[in-house]
Amino acid sequence: MSAPAKKLGPKGGAGKKGFAGKKGGVGTKKGKGAAAQVTETNLKHRGLFSKDLKFIMYGYGDTATPYKETVDLVEDIVVEYVSALAHKAMAGAAGKGGRMLPEDLLYLLRKDPHKFARAQELLRMNEEIQAAKKVYDDDEKLLPEDF
Repeated sequence: MSAPAKKLGPKGGAGKKGFAGKKGGVGTKKGKGAAAQVTETNLKHRGLFSKDLKFIMYGYGDTATPYKETVDLVEDIVVEYVSALAHKAMAGAAGKGGRMLPEDLLYLLRKDPHKFARAQELLRMNEEIQAAKKVYDDDEKLLPEDF
């Protein structure tokens, strides 16, 4: 006997799986995704990151001038993700005195090796920049005011 044929959805996809190929993944109708939720936080920050996002999108293969709607959608998704991540980090920090530290974010990113490595790299770069600023400020204080 042969195996039963797989049922295909209206667009040729199998069943109700999301674009990522997992149930409940990106693109499913299960719950509201970040793209469907436009919160008050998103509206306050709308357009704040659009210039940077255009360059990032271009770097990842989009056109040099993407549609405004596309940039707005990506911005909404990014703001929603960062807000959710910050809320989770604050909830985790509440038991430790309520102050969120970089380690709280690293803890949340620990299962995603790419994001975790990038976050560690950014923290190291920040430390180097702070050290360089301190050296520069110390050198500036040593110079005589009048020549």
